[in-house]
Amino acid sequence: MGSFFYFHKALADLQKDENIMQYVNRSEGPTFKDEGEENTPGHRFVFFFLKRLYEVFGRNIDIENTATGSGVSWSRGIAIAQAFDTNQDVEFNTEELKQLLSRMRECAFIKRR
Repeated sequence: MGSFFYFHKALADLQKDENIMQYVNRSEGPTFKDEGEENTPGHRFVFFFLKRLYEVFGRNIDIENTATGSGVSWSRGIAIAQAFDTNQDVEFNTEELKQLLSRMRECAFIKRR
C-alpha cells in the first residue's frame, strides 16, 4: 500500500504550495504522473480514503497546516491502531477510538484544537 509520502510524489497536478489534504479537498479524483505505474491502485485508494476521511472529520482537520513527512505509511498506522482494537474487528468502537486519540494526544502526535 502506498504511503502518503509516495502518494504525494505521484500526483501530477499537485500545486506548488498545496498539501495533500488541500489537494484531496479540491479534487474529484486524483491525477498521477504515471497512471500505469504498479502502485497507482494503492495511490488511488489513499486518495479516496482521505476524501472520505475529510468528509467525516473535515471540520476537525486543519488542512492549511496538515503536513506529511517521509516514513508515514498506511501499514504503520494499522500496526499502531491494532493495539487499541481490543476486539480485533479492524474497526474502532467509540471507546477504542477515544483510547487511541487520548494516547496520541499524550504522545503529542495530535493536539486538540
